[in-house]
Amino acid sequence: MAWKVVDPINVILKKTEVKPEFVHLASPNDLMVVIVFGVRGSEFSGNLHICIPYLMLEPIKDKLSSKYLREKDMEHNWRAQLETLLQDTPVTIVAELGVTTRSVRNLLDLQIDDVIQLNTGPEDLVNLTVDHVPKFVGYPGIIKGNRAVEIAALRRKNGGET
Repeated sequence: MAWKVVDPINVILKKTEVKPEFVHLASPNDLMVVIVFGVRGSEFSGNLHICIPYLMLEPIKDKLSSKYLREKDMEHNWRAQLETLLQDTPVTIVAELGVTTRSVRNLLDLQIDDVIQLNTGPEDLVNLTVDHVPKFVGYPGIIKGNRAVEIAALRRKNGGET
């Protein structure tokens, strides 16, 4: 059952030999994987040695890596369904056109038609955040009469641009 994840195998008992010198399954120079189990019963105890020649494992050695087993395990999870559901999840994207600092008095004195000067111009890059996380930088503009931002670069996690 444990091997089923890696490669299905059928185990059958063909012969039992108690004297190892009479067993010739592999050359003494062959690499082996040796698994030792301690076996105890009410009237006996001892070790059970399972020897697997490397040449038998070579065709499936990629499947024995922890990376393969993790990916195989992920196939049985909900990953595909979650990805499908997340593709239709709405997110908020904010393009920050600029920043300015004003006193509370200036803020309270603002009137209709007042102009607030920002620290950026139409040729400067603007920051785009996705649900409050900085993700892109881009150029502000207008496309078909709609305000738009052209993505110029993806933000790296450390704050730089790619």
